[in-house]
Amino acid sequence: MTTATTIPYETAAAAKIPFGPFQGQTIDEIAQNDNGLLYLDRVRAKITFCSFFNLCLEAYLDNPTIAKELSDLVVTTSSRNGGVR
Repeated sequence: MTTATTIPYETAAAAKIPFGPFQGQTIDEIAQNDNGLLYLDRVRAKITFCSFFNLCLEAYLDNPTIAKELSDLVVTTSSRNGGVR
């Protein structure tokens, strides 16, 4: 989503998730452990509406450092699960 790049990383990291088991926590707080980062990736895949949180999530996960960490994590998790993500 190209509009996500207009949201600064710091703003995206500080955005609070408005739903789910991590409700009220910032994106950056959730992403501090592997399960949280994978959760954010699943949320990104499931959100079908455009919202400020969605744009922040896109901007955060598209950050090159975070994207690399997530990519490495998905590969590791997938290989541990026999190729199932």
